Amino acid sequence: MKWWTTVGLVAVRELVERARSKAFIFSTAFILLLVVAAVVIPAIVEDDGPGTLVVVSSGDLSDAVVERFEASSGGDPLLELSVAIDDATVRAAVEAGDADVGVVAGPELVIASGEPGGSVTLLAGVLGFDQAISQLGEQGISVADLAPLLQADVPVTALKEGIDPEDATLAFVGVILLYVTILTYGQWVVLGVIEEKSNRVVEVVLGAVQPRHLLAGKVIGIGLLGVGQVVAIGLIAFGASAIGGDAVSIPDAAPTAFFAALLWYIVGFGIYGVMFAAAGALASRQEEAGNAALPFTILLTIGYIVSFSGVEEPNLVVRILSFLPPFAPVSMQLRMVNGDAALWEVLLSLAIAMAMIYAVIRVGERFYRGAVLGQGGKLKWREAWRSAEQ
Repeated sequence: MKWWTTVGLVAVRELVERARSKAFIFSTAFILLLVVAAVVIPAIVEDDGPGTLVVVSSGDLSDAVVERFEASSGGDPLLELSVAIDDATVRAAVEAGDADVGVVAGPELVIASGEPGGSVTLLAGVLGFDQAISQLGEQGISVADLAPLLQADVPVTALKEGIDPEDATLAFVGVILLYVTILTYGQWVVLGVIEEKSNRVVEVVLGAVQPRHLLAGKVIGIGLLGVGQVVAIGLIAFGASAIGGDAVSIPDAAPTAFFAALLWYIVGFGIYGVMFAAAGALASRQEEAGNAALPFTILLTIGYIVSFSGVEEPNLVVRILSFLPPFAPVSMQLRMVNGDAALWEVLLSLAIAMAMIYAVIRVGERFYRGAVLGQGGKLKWREAWRSAEQ
């Protein structure tokens, strides 16, 4: 039997066995429900409607003031004009919550309680400006003469290009997704190896399969489950966004984020999956799984934590980590989504990661071979290495 056939059979066995487990089914369903909720609920509960403005009469707030207010707020329809018959009606409407802000004679702004918000402050400025213009007109100063001064724009120059908030959110979600999936399925590899080792099934399997093929098949099979879950999350997110229509906007970086998450999950699991399998072979009981995999969990966690510092603005540390294979899965994914990584940087990081995967497979296979048949308790790394020489 060809080696790739053997690896394929082992991978299919792992894939089918794990996919049938209730833990996988329920966890996947729960995650997908969370994704749908995260995409749809904000669009449902978000209040895009304008606030309500109550005025004593149409003369207290002219159409010109409303236009200037909307221009000052970026053109958003933040105000809805409603006319009341007197000041008392205005105050009653605000107090009852029927209006966000009211304008009474003076003019004076009234709010229900607390400090004025951004729209109220902006409205106060617009009203003050309108009063100043009216007073200038009363004194014979032409508004047309002042128009060039009043409409003068102050140029704003950004010293460096910023990251779009939506892209930063996608990068943030991608970091969490990669960390959780690699760690979760890595633990499945650890537990699967320990389970086979404890019930002596591995002795029977190794009678017909070489350790390296068993290791590769196990990592590939469980890794494919993770690939399926990442793809499902992406498709469900895009589907929910499409169903939501105009209420749900898809960020421009969404395709890049999906591709980067899938690519770096495969690369990351190729690195950590083998290391987790070797760690699992050193343990003799499931209670030891956490301690056995702790060194690799710490490595992944370091990259996870440090990457958060580059979500909104890439820094030198994140750039360096994006070229180091143990940290690249989360760090380079982050840089790709934020648009901070050049193509040559991505390719270089992938090349280094591929070399790391090759080295991990060669070294990890030896530890796995030496430890997987070890009996009599937990083995140390040195003992497993020496056992492989026999």
